[in-house]
Amino acid sequence: MQVNISPVERIRQHATYIADTVAAIYEGKNYTYADLYDAARKFAAGLLDLGVRPGDRVAYLGFNSYNFMVEMLGSFWVGAVFVPLNFRLAAAEVQGLLIDFEPKVVVVEPGHAAVFDSIASDISTYALLVDNDQALPQYENPGNHWNSLTEFTNGTTDVEPAELIDDDLAMLLYTSGTTGKPKGAMLTHGNVWWNSVNVDTVVDTRANDVNLAVAPLFHIGGLNAFTLRTFTRGGTTIIRRAFDPEQAVNDLFEYKVTQMFAVPAMYQAMVRVPAFTTGDLSAFRCALAAGAPVPPSLIEEYGDKGVNLQQAWGLTETAPFATFLPAALTASKTGSAGIPMPFTEMRLVDTSTGEDVLVSDVRGELWVKGPNVIREYWRNEKANADSFVQGWFRTGDIGYLDSDGYLFIVD
Repeated sequence: MQVNISPVERIRQHATYIADTVAAIYEGKNYTYADLYDAARKFAAGLLDLGVRPGDRVAYLGFNSYNFMVEMLGSFWVGAVFVPLNFRLAAAEVQGLLIDFEPKVVVVEPGHAAVFDSIASDISTYALLVDNDQALPQYENPGNHWNSLTEFTNGTTDVEPAELIDDDLAMLLYTSGTTGKPKGAMLTHGNVWWNSVNVDTVVDTRANDVNLAVAPLFHIGGLNAFTLRTFTRGGTTIIRRAFDPEQAVNDLFEYKVTQMFAVPAMYQAMVRVPAFTTGDLSAFRCALAAGAPVPPSLIEEYGDKGVNLQQAWGLTETAPFATFLPAALTASKTGSAGIPMPFTEMRLVDTSTGEDVLVSDVRGELWVKGPNVIREYWRNEKANADSFVQGWFRTGDIGYLDSDGYLFIVD
């Protein structure tokens, strides 16, 4: 049995049954699920009119925004592959990626338009300039290679969203890993969906959650830890273009945020905001940290506010989580990345012998497999040969298990 797991189908249900529920709060404006579904439909209509078909790539270059989510869902609508680009990359790096995955469409914010201008003559794609976001300045005197996003979404073509199953490609997310050369992690809709199942099984997520999106959405943690899942479950997401500690703390209080993904340094910056000690954080159930070990002192500071910092480990290739430390063990297993996610397997391998490490406190390379783990990289035979062994993904990360079987990352 093939099940349609398209995120667009879930948004359609919300637009039908909870149409007036706020899906996103962005730059002081509320967008309902009816708004989101209609906006995604219009972008999808533009893609279809342009000839974009299943498997074609649609790229986005810019900061976190409501448009980011609309363009992603509109891409899924027609079965296209969404490729969010790292907004920190230099023009030559962006050019290299565009040449690698050959997008049919690139959507660019004005703040990054000059980057694309410098490489436009070498790239064959349809460039859309974001001109419908009141938070952004208009780009003065755009060249002839630019097309208006507003005009692009004025079409009236009506088409049913594509049915998407486990093996259908959802996103390409580029990761440097340990080689320095970006690799395109081919995340299927099944990878994305099974990560959500893993998270929902071990984290206290709920359908009416209020999610704060401050980590970059081009990164798998910012996008798929909570944000996409919150939309598909019918919750509300506050989208911030970038992380500002004071604003993030105020958001926690003002919107009674229930969940957020961030790296430990971001949580540390929020503690330094004077208002952090005075407000009520009783609604903040799911404070998830990954990307680095969480210092014991930081765990204590959030614990004093009644918040358990929950730790996880993973990579872009695992969509993103492979292990999770239950909230109740935050203090007793400080520094641990936890145990495998419910539907993900993990092993430690001795890199010199290729044998499993079966003794506690002995280091080995982490290998993982499961329905949330990608099966290959985009057009990269060498990386595929090096990284995938009989269904297992070699992460390149080094860790050890303590006597209770809890994972600690060391390199």
